[in-house]
Formats: sequence, C-alpha cells, structure tokens
Amino acid sequence: MSPAARTTMERNRRPLVHCLHHHCSFKQSATLLRKMTNTNSLPINGKIARDLRRRQGMTLEVVANHIDVSKGHLSRFERGEKALSVSVLMRLSKVLGVSVATLLGEAPQAGIVHVVRSDNQKIHPASADEGRYEYVPLARESDLHSSAFIAKLNTECLMQNDAHHSGEEMLYVLSGSLELLLETTSVLLRAGDFAQFPGWVKHKLKALQANTDVLIVVTNFDSDAKALSESLPSKGSIPT
Repeated sequence: MSPAARTTMERNRRPLVHCLHHHCSFKQSATLLRKMTNTNSLPINGKIARDLRRRQGMTLEVVANHIDVSKGHLSRFERGEKALSVSVLMRLSKVLGVSVATLLGEAPQAGIVHVVRSDNQKIHPASADEGRYEYVPLARESDLHSSAFIAKLNTECLMQNDAHHSGEEMLYVLSGSLELLLETTSVLLRAGDFAQFPGWVKHKLKALQANTDVLIVVTNFDSDAKALSESLPSKGSIPT
C-alpha cells in the first residue's frame, strides 16, 4: 500500500475509532475495524443494512441520498457485492438509527427483542364489517413486513378478510375449533392444528366452539405497508 493510501485510510479510521470508544473497549473497536476491511463480512453487513432499512420503510433512493452514494452502489452493498467506506458506514448507521457495531453485526440493536407480557396484552374489538370478534395485537406496530395477533372468536362471529397481500398467512389454533372457509373448500381446525396459505387467498374463519382462540401471523413481501395493514383487524366499537 502506498504511503498516500495508508494516510487516507488512517484519516478515515480516526473518527470511527473515536465513535466506537464511547461504546466499546479498545479490543472490540479493533475487531470492528478489521471486519470493516474484511470482504468476507460484506454479505452479512449488507443484509443487516437492508433489513434495517426495510423495517423502517425507507427506500434505497432515500437512504442513498442521505449517505451521499448512488442508489446502485447502496443496492450492490446490500447484496454483498460492494464495500462502503468508513465515513459512509458511519453516515449509514446514523440514518438507520443504530450504532456502527450493530450495522456490522457485532452488537444487537437496543430494543431488538419485542416482548408482550401476558399481563400487558390488551383485547380490542374488531370493526363491525370485519366480523364480531376480538383480537389481541402482539407484533410491533412499526413492522411493515409481518404482524401477529390472537383472534378471540365465538360461535356468533364470522371473521372475514378479503385483503390481498404478497406474503403468507399462518394460523395456529390455541383453543376451541374453527372452520377455515375458502372460496372452493373448507378446512376444519382444532386446538393444536396449524394452517398456512398465500396472502392473496380470500378466506373466512368461523368458530365452531365458544372461546376459540387462534394465533394469526401475517407476512408481507410488498414494500408498501398498505397491503399488510389491510389484512389486519382494525379497531371498532365493542359490539352489543
């Protein structure tokens, strides 16, 4: 390496070392710096950045503009085909709201584990046009690509959902029994049974027993959060 190139590298590293020393030991900082120049770690770093960006609903173009690189360069970094300079990685971590250590996969992001304790679970009534049932939201409201909730059904309600999304819908019956009604067929599900089907399939859930609870997980491959939100229950007034 030429003296000029070595001088430039050291100049770029200094602000990162200063930043990391506020949060890491010298040994940890040195490890992170080595990883940043190790091409074998690029695919992992890119995947982390892509996941963080998508979770926040940010497009490639928006992030690229904020960190002053081209959209194509950022896309290739996320695919593990390109590297980013130390200064750009620092700007990227700031835009995504995480530490450089998190971006490099060294330290989990604060609050990365979302927990809903049993005593904090709140029951909401679904809107009248979605069927007379109640539900308990479980997933982060900010998550644009997946959601989870418990639907609490009774024999007088019919949970219906005609929303279309590109992902999958999964059901796990916690108690009671229900009938999964599709356009051309129906499936009987009892406690302990699991079902999965594409998000574009129109369906209805009909409880066959009182106090039927079903865990519902919805994934969405669309970049638009609207497709996911339309497949989830919306709050309504308590039915009388």
